[in-house]
Amino acid sequence: MSRSNRERLLATTLIAGAAFTFLSAPAFAQTKPAVDCAANPSDPTCKAPDVVVTGSRIKRNAFTAPDPITVITSEQATLAGYADTASLLQQSSIAAGSFQTNDQLTGFVVTGGPGSKTLNLRRLGAQRTIILLDGKRLGPAGVGGTVGPVDLNVIAQSAVAKIEVLKDGASSIYGSDAVAGVVNIITKKNRDGGEISAYTSQPEQTGGTSYNLSGDWGKTFDKGYVEVSGEYYEQNRLSDGQRFLTQCSEDYLFNPTTGARVDFGSSIANAGHKYKCFNQVSNVARTNGGDYQYLIPGITYPSSANGNNVPTTVSAALGGPLNTFFARQARAGYPLTYPYAYEGVTPLWDRRSIISPDRHYNLSLNGGYDFNATTHAYGQFQYSDRVSHQTSSRQLFPTLGSAWNAGNPNNVFAGTGITATFPIIQLPSDNEQNVAYYRGVIGLKGDFTNLGWFNRFSYDVSGVYSKSSSDYQSDSIYNDRVVATTTSAAACNPATPNLSSFNCSGLGTGIPWLSQRVIAGQFNAAERAFLFFKTHGHTKYDQYILEAGVTGDLFNLPAGPVGSAFGVSYRHDKIDDTPDPQVQAGNLWGQTAAGHTAGTDSVKEVYGELIIPVIKNFPFIQNLNFDVSGRYSDYKSYGSTTTYKVSGSWTVIPDLRFRGSVGTSFRAPALYELYLAHQTSFSGQANVDPCVNYVVNNQPIVIQNACAALGIGPTYNGVQNPGGGASAQISTGGGIGNLQAETSQAKSIGVIITPKHFGIDRWSNLSVALDYFDFQVHNAVSALGASTIISQCLRGQTAFCSLFVRDLNPTSPTYFNILTANSNYVNIAKQGVRGLDATLHADHNFGAWGRLAFDSNLSWTFADKSVALVGSAVNDQNGSTYNFRGPDFAGNAQLQWDYKDWTVFWNTNILGKGSDTEPFGGDTFASSKYADVPNGITVSPQVYFKQYVEFTAYHDISVRKRFPAYNIDVIAGVRNLFDELGPAQSTGQFKVGNQALNAYDVIGRSCRHSARVRRERDRANLAL
Repeated sequence: MSRSNRERLLATTLIAGAAFTFLSAPAFAQTKPAVDCAANPSDPTCKAPDVVVTGSRIKRNAFTAPDPITVITSEQATLAGYADTASLLQQSSIAAGSFQTNDQLTGFVVTGGPGSKTLNLRRLGAQRTIILLDGKRLGPAGVGGTVGPVDLNVIAQSAVAKIEVLKDGASSIYGSDAVAGVVNIITKKNRDGGEISAYTSQPEQTGGTSYNLSGDWGKTFDKGYVEVSGEYYEQNRLSDGQRFLTQCSEDYLFNPTTGARVDFGSSIANAGHKYKCFNQVSNVARTNGGDYQYLIPGITYPSSANGNNVPTTVSAALGGPLNTFFARQARAGYPLTYPYAYEGVTPLWDRRSIISPDRHYNLSLNGGYDFNATTHAYGQFQYSDRVSHQTSSRQLFPTLGSAWNAGNPNNVFAGTGITATFPIIQLPSDNEQNVAYYRGVIGLKGDFTNLGWFNRFSYDVSGVYSKSSSDYQSDSIYNDRVVATTTSAAACNPATPNLSSFNCSGLGTGIPWLSQRVIAGQFNAAERAFLFFKTHGHTKYDQYILEAGVTGDLFNLPAGPVGSAFGVSYRHDKIDDTPDPQVQAGNLWGQTAAGHTAGTDSVKEVYGELIIPVIKNFPFIQNLNFDVSGRYSDYKSYGSTTTYKVSGSWTVIPDLRFRGSVGTSFRAPALYELYLAHQTSFSGQANVDPCVNYVVNNQPIVIQNACAALGIGPTYNGVQNPGGGASAQISTGGGIGNLQAETSQAKSIGVIITPKHFGIDRWSNLSVALDYFDFQVHNAVSALGASTIISQCLRGQTAFCSLFVRDLNPTSPTYFNILTANSNYVNIAKQGVRGLDATLHADHNFGAWGRLAFDSNLSWTFADKSVALVGSAVNDQNGSTYNFRGPDFAGNAQLQWDYKDWTVFWNTNILGKGSDTEPFGGDTFASSKYADVPNGITVSPQVYFKQYVEFTAYHDISVRKRFPAYNIDVIAGVRNLFDELGPAQSTGQFKVGNQALNAYDVIGRSCRHSARVRRERDRANLAL
C-alpha cells in the first residue's frame, strides 16, 4: 500500500463511526448548539449575563442567537499550532475551500499589494467580508493603489481571546462589505497578571521556519483595567529549490491507455529529477523562424529534417554559419528538438520564494475606566509594523526588429533571413514592503439614569481612526534605455525618448543582446547600472468612523420583552498612493505603469434592529422569536440604498431548534475600485493569448477551433511576421462614474439538535448543527483580467470580444498579436454560491481518566456560478482549482483528551477532491510534443493531463504539560505528521513546479514547540 493510501486510510479510520459529523464550520470551531435558555432557565449555562453577540447589536444570551456563529478560542489556536491570526483564519474550514491571499503568491498581483494576508469567505472575495476588532471595524492596510481589504498581519495573536465568525450576510447590522460574513476578533480584557510565550516551528527539511515571541500583561483596578500585548512574528523564506516538487515544472503527462508517463527524460545530472523540467523559458533567442539556443557541449543534435533547421547563412558578427553556434529547440511537431531544450533550473529559479519571508511587530493597549456605576470609558490602541519580501525571477525579452539590419554592431543574425528576434533573458525580480499601521478607538458607554422610561436603555458612543502608511520597492528595468539599445542602427541612441536622463557613455559598443553571455543573464557592471534600478513608492490609507447607538427593551409582549437597537454612523475613507516617478512616466520595461491614485468616499447611515418574541411555552413551540433589522446608507460616491434582514428562531422542544434568515446586503465599490489611476502593463503574447502554440499547450478543443477559424496556425508563437512579437498592452483602472454598488441576497436555514431527552447526551453531551446557505451577488465589481477576457471570447462569449483588439491585418508586422486589452473594474452580472455548513460536538468525562472531546466541522459547496457580462453564459466553477477557486469540500476533525495536567490534541484538516476537467473541456488532448515514430518528426498522439487534486488530509498532534506550581505550560507537537505531499498537477493549474498551492502544505512535516509562563492572581480571567 502506498504512503498516500495508508494516510488516507488512517484519516478515514480516525473519523469512522463519526462520518455523519462531517458537517461544517470553520476550523477549531466548537460551536456547541446549546440549550434554549428561555425554555430551560435552570440550565447552568444560562447564568451568563447578556452580551452583544456578533451579528446583532442587541444584548442577549449567545445560545438564543438566530444566526450561525462559530467560535474559535485562543486555546484551540495554541494547541493547533497557529502562531499568527492569518493562518488560523485562512485554514479554517469555512475559508479553506476558498482561494486565500497569503504568502504563497510571489509574482502574482494581489489586492492590497505583496505581503498582504486577507480572508476570503464563501469564495466571494476578501472585499466582501468585514473584519471587526471588539465589534469595531478594522481599517485597510497594504501597499499600492489597490489597498482595500483588512490585512490580517495587523492583528496580534497574543491579544486574541476568541474569534466569532458569523457565517451569514449582515449589511443591515454592520453596513457595506458584510456580504459573505463577519469576523469579530475579541481581545483579552480584565486580566490581572501577565504571561510570556515563545513559539517555533522547525520543518524537517530546510526552509520555512517560523517564530513567535509574545508578551501580555493586564491589571484590573476597582474602577478599570489596562491590558498591554506585544508580539514579534517571523516567517522565513521557503524557496522553490528547497522542495523536490517545486524545483521542477514537469509536463506531468501520461499515456491515456497504459497510464505510463510520457514526459521527456531530464538532462540535469545533479538535480535528481527523472523527467524534464520546463520552469521558465530563458537563455533563448525567439525569432520569426523559431526558438534558438546556443549549442551545449556533449549534445548530439537532430538534423534539419528532424526539426533543427537553423539557417546556415554566415553571420559576420559570429564569424561562421549560425548552425555552428545555435540549435533550434522545442519545435512544435518535432519531438527530437525537446530533449535538449533549456530546462530553466537555475539559481534564480531555485531562490524564488514559495513562502515569502515576513516579519512583523504588533503592539496593542486596551483600557477602561468606570466613572460611576453606569458610565464606562474605554480605549484601544494598536501599532503594527510589517516588513515582507518576495524573491522571484522574470524574463527580459526586448524586441529586435528590422532596424537591426541597418547596421547595428550587435546584430548577430544580420543577413540570415531572420528579421524578428527577441532574446529571452532570466533576471532577478524582488519586491519589498514596509507597512506601518496605527489604530485608535475611544468610546463611552453606559446606562441611562433618571430618565424614566429611557432608563431601560444603554448607550455606546465611539470614534475610530486607523491609518496605514507604507513604502514599497521593486526591481525594475528602464524601458527608454532598452529602446535606445534595440531600435537604432547605433549601439546606443540617446535621441530616443529619454525619460530617465540617461547617456550612453560607458557602454562602448552597446549591449550585445544576442551574445551567449547576455542571453544567459550575465550583464557586466556598466550594463547593469545602465538598465536596472529599484522603484520606490508610498501609500497612505486613512479611515475615520464615528458611531452612536442605544439598545434596550421597548416593551413587553406575552412571550417576553421586545429588544431593540438603534444608531447612527459616519465613515470616511481616503487613499493616496504615489508610485515611483519612473512608474508614473510609464518608463518600466514589461511592468505596470501606474498613475497617482487618490480619492475619498464617505457614508452616513442610520440603522435599527428589533427582537420580537412571538410565542413561548406552547406545545411544539417552546419559543418562536424573530429578528428584524434595517439600515439606510447614503454614500457620497454613488447615492443611497437600504438593506434589511429577517431572522427567526423556533425551539420545537428543548432538544430541537430551527433557525433561518433572509436578507439583503450591499457593497459600495472600494476606493481602489473607484479611483485606481490608469495602469498600463505589457505582457508577452504567450501570457495572455491562448492561441499561442495552442496545440503544444493543449488548449481545449473549443479554443483550438476558434484560433484556427481566425487563420492562426498551431505553431504560431507570438512572432508571425518580421518585426512582430510585441507585448500586449493591458489597461486597468478605476470605474468612478460608471460603477454601481453591489447588491446581494443571503438566505440560510438551519437545525440544531441537542438530544438531552433520549439518553444519548447522558454519555456524550452531543450537539449537532446543520446550516444551508445561499448567497447571490448582483453587479459584483471585478477586473476580469486579460487572459480571461480573451479566453471567454474564444469560447464563444461574444460579450467579451469588444474588450480587446487583435491585429488581423495580414500585412502588419504584428499580425495575430493581441494589441490591447481593457481590464478596468466593471460590474459583472451575477455570482452565486450555495452550500451546507455543519458542526458536531461530543464529549464525555471519564472521571479519574479525564475528559475526551470530539469536534468535527466541515463545509460543502454545492454551486459556485457566475455570469461575467450580460449575454455571456453561466460559468460553473464549483470544485475546480481553475481561476483561483477551490475544492467543494473542506473541514476538520479534532480529538482532545485532558488528563490532570496533560492534554493530547489531534487535528485532521481535510480538503476534498477538485477537478478542472469541466472548464478545460476534457483531460485527454492531442499533443504534437510527444511522438513515437522512427524519425521523430510529427504525429499528435492523445496524452492524459492530470487536472485534478485528490482528497487530501493533514494530521497534526500536540501534547501539552502544565506545571501549575510554576505557572508554566509547555507544548510539543508535529504538524503534518505523515509528511503528506500536496497534490501534483499537470501544466495549467495554480501551482509551483508540480505542487498545488494555496490551501495545501508546501513545507512538509514540522516540529512545533511552545512555552508559556504566566503570573496571575487567583481571580477569573473574564476574557478566557
